[in-house]
Amino acid sequence: MVVAYGAARLAPGCREKLAMPASQAFKESVLRFKTLLVNKFKTAMVHARDGSVMKQVWSKREHATARGLMWCGSTNGKFANRNLNAALNIRRCLALLVRPTELCRAAFAVRPHKVVGNVIRC
Repeated sequence: MVVAYGAARLAPGCREKLAMPASQAFKESVLRFKTLLVNKFKTAMVHARDGSVMKQVWSKREHATARGLMWCGSTNGKFANRNLNAALNIRRCLALLVRPTELCRAAFAVRPHKVVGNVIRC
């Protein structure tokens, strides 16, 4: 079994939340499995199926982005889970010999725009 580990440091998003102990989790993973670090640049912002750039959902009411929710206009205008999408892209980077061009730094010369919308209540 091989574990693809996103090479990033996590910080808490606000005062009420705690960060995952990334260093300890990585050390435990190395002890138990073959672990490979994968550069996670733009893995959450590029759609795993078609390689299009997704946009953050912005709430007018809350004046902030909806955490973990992305908008993909190329797949008939659907919302996408940011964490699941990042995991699929990290797996794709590990499986291919050459990193996909849409996940390289040279492919991102401009910042993606925000989609303005209302709060979605589930």
